[in-house]
Amino acid sequence: MTQSPTRAILFDLDDTLYPERSYFESGVAAVADFVAGPDSGRRQAWRERLVADVRANGRDGFLDRIPTPTGRSEGWVCLLLQVYRTHRPTLNPFPDVAPFLARARLDGIRVGLVTDGRSYVQRRKLEALDLPGRLEAIVCTEELDLPKPAVESFIVAAALLGVAPETCVYIADDPSKDFIGPRKLGMSTIHLRRPLPHTIARPAPGPEAEAHERVATLAEAAELIFGGAP
Repeated sequence: MTQSPTRAILFDLDDTLYPERSYFESGVAAVADFVAGPDSGRRQAWRERLVADVRANGRDGFLDRIPTPTGRSEGWVCLLLQVYRTHRPTLNPFPDVAPFLARARLDGIRVGLVTDGRSYVQRRKLEALDLPGRLEAIVCTEELDLPKPAVESFIVAAALLGVAPETCVYIADDPSKDFIGPRKLGMSTIHLRRPLPHTIARPAPGPEAEAHERVATLAEAAELIFGGAP
């Protein structure tokens, strides 16, 4: 995988360690409950209404399509956006995450994460996934004001893990931005192309943005990095 022995693995978050669609669905439920108020019957009705709207019209702009209540003239969509972004999500990691982390620990390989997105949102996701205690470094690029493909977040993550960047492997799902920075630093890269039902096509902008390897599961990634069974 790397010219230098692998000493650390860095992950992306969304659609790499858990299905991002589940966060959206959790947020839709939180918004529906807020709009409905304390009446449990109305909550279920609003959840069904919003789900039907998203199926018919797509995710983009779904908050704008929620009618403004009588007596509210401004700030309604901003309020709903705040509810969506600050809700406590219900999430589960992909089933291959725990075995992969266990194998990395067994082999003495350190593990961290570099993720785009609003940091308070991403950190809530990590808490819901029970991952902070299993990751030795978490870097949210927003906190550095340097989103991918900038290299700085990867430099920081490697430094927090106490390893050289060229001894890291970065595993992520988006070739349009994920692999450019790590490749510039000499990291090995793995494009995790999970067979998800709601995939978004994100082609790489050029050969320099392609990952070194492609896999469909973390079990396949483990074979590349660790070799056979322990």
